[in-house]
Amino acid sequence: MLSASRFAFSMDPLHLNWEVAAPPIGWRPDPVVAAVGNHIIVAGSGACCGIQDDDTIPPLEIYDTTTGTWEWCDSMPTELMDSAASTWLSVAADQNKMYVSVKRSGVTYSFDPRTKTWCGPYNVRGDDVESVFFSVIGCGGKGMIVVGLRGEAEDVRSVVMWELLVETEGRRDEWEMPFQLVEKLKGESEYMPSIHLNVMGDFVFVHNPLEAREVVVCEVKEGACRWGSVTAAALDRDSCRFRNLVVSCSNVTLPYLERARNSTLLTRNKTHAF
Repeated sequence: MLSASRFAFSMDPLHLNWEVAAPPIGWRPDPVVAAVGNHIIVAGSGACCGIQDDDTIPPLEIYDTTTGTWEWCDSMPTELMDSAASTWLSVAADQNKMYVSVKRSGVTYSFDPRTKTWCGPYNVRGDDVESVFFSVIGCGGKGMIVVGLRGEAEDVRSVVMWELLVETEGRRDEWEMPFQLVEKLKGESEYMPSIHLNVMGDFVFVHNPLEAREVVVCEVKEGACRWGSVTAAALDRDSCRFRNLVVSCSNVTLPYLERARNSTLLTRNKTHAF
């Protein structure tokens, strides 16, 4: 959680524990935020109060969770000048690097917080640069996952997914979402200008932010892809379209589930006491 006066973060998969820290030096709306190892990176935005010129991308700031301090760093590459806000960028991170990819073009860069260097650009779409009009990225167990929309927003012909190694731009495998699941993803409207992506290990989760009740799930294993979908019955159309909705995934182990159970019981006991 990030605002002009407050910065809070949680590293555990169920977000049971939150740490509050001093906010970044500069306030920026709609920034890119990613956790890489012990670092939390805040970058981009269309503006940053008091710390930039009008014609530059705001400097990047890195928070070290071990020391509790912020550090300045170079801005994003100038090639991202027109799409530096999180609205236009897809963000992914592994234990070593943060990756930012322009959703409309697929142009991708990586940032290493240890060396404080940017690398790229990389072409994550390969030969699909022309046919894919929108793409998002995520880091899986064996490399980067890219999911793209082919066609146009008013007529999405197919949803394609591929796995690759970013630095070499080498594509390993490619899969196409079954037609029935594409129709579920669209929902009642044929208009689908974007999708959201979450990746955890071998599992990939895709949903349409305009019709978020349906989440398409894919398990990637040994070069094969097993597709399915999950319906969030608790969400109605109004809650999807007119409220902020965050979808995430985590690798939750039994100790975390036990902590969540104990936390729930403690909350109930406190409520009954009052």
